Amino acid sequence: MKKILYYCPTFYPENSGYANAFIGLLNSVKENFKIEVITAKELGSEKEIEIKNVKINRFKNRFDFNQQVKSFYVQFKMALFVNKNYANYDKIFIETFEDVYFLTLLSKKACKKAIVRVHSTAETEYNFYFKKIFYRISKFLINNSIKKKIFNIASTNNYHVQFVKEIYYKKNLFEISKRNFFVIPNCLESNDDFYMKDFNKKKLFVTLGRLDFDGAMQKGQGDLLNAIIPLKRDFISTNSKLIIIGNGSYFNLIQKILNENELSFVQLIERLNHEETLTVLKSADFSILPARFEGLSMFALESIGCSNAVIFSETGGLIDLYNNNGFLFPPQNIGELSNSIKKAIYLGADELEKMKRNSHSHFQNNFSPKIVASSFEKAINNINILS
Repeated sequence: MKKILYYCPTFYPENSGYANAFIGLLNSVKENFKIEVITAKELGSEKEIEIKNVKINRFKNRFDFNQQVKSFYVQFKMALFVNKNYANYDKIFIETFEDVYFLTLLSKKACKKAIVRVHSTAETEYNFYFKKIFYRISKFLINNSIKKKIFNIASTNNYHVQFVKEIYYKKNLFEISKRNFFVIPNCLESNDDFYMKDFNKKKLFVTLGRLDFDGAMQKGQGDLLNAIIPLKRDFISTNSKLIIIGNGSYFNLIQKILNENELSFVQLIERLNHEETLTVLKSADFSILPARFEGLSMFALESIGCSNAVIFSETGGLIDLYNNNGFLFPPQNIGELSNSIKKAIYLGADELEKMKRNSHSHFQNNFSPKIVASSFEKAINNINILS
């Protein structure tokens, strides 16, 4: 049984989509690998999670540093651990390109055993286009150190594999051809149930995303608000409803916009835990994600896992989640977003059920634990350790 060192900065007990996805991946591959997780996520007062064949090694920061210094310190400690112990493992699986200090400090010998997986827009669009100092540092380190010594690269979606080839490696066929690329989607617990309410005219729509400057820019909540204002009569006359879940500095502003435009059919919820969010998704008809750029969103993936029809912008990893199971529209095209929502409001029962069944089957056939475990195992078994 192969031994895998699994670097995972976002982990239990954090109650987030990515933390839950990583637990899902570990549960899906636990029968075939021995895995040691290294993470800087502190356990706090929670009881340690137990997974067969999985050992968890938590690195603690014992000093009161500011966030950036603390981040460098723990990544430095974990890189030292890997450089010292890499020979004890068959492969190293690194769950992010975002921890650039850790990746920069990794030895070339350790990197030869490693797969690094791109998860989110933080490692791609944010790093290469946003101007905050951390993103500029990350871009510099990726371009001048990290990309040169990483030879096995995965992503949760096809779009970001192409992003890495085109932006990291600037379409350089020689550099691209020296490397291996894999798609390993995020993993959720298997859900065999199909969710379809007793049909009536009213529809329940749900969306989720950070409500701050960066989040609103990426997730497109402003586009969504502009799209639903002209649909006020349609929502009210059909008794349909939209739930917006998210928190951040824009929360009060969005509530003010809803009040000023008398959008009483919208419920703004600041915070739900993961189980509560899943309960909402299971009761919904449509999930909306009007992102301007996106990876394989956990909210979007959980949506199709809960049999929701979708209204997604045609961008990034969202394209991988579409299978005639709703409506796609061009990013930032408010008119088309509004038209898609209006079509959904008046959609008949048979058409809605077909879309929801297409979501359910697409999840089972492409994103279930068995499928994701197979993708992981193929990547692990096909690393070419280049000299």
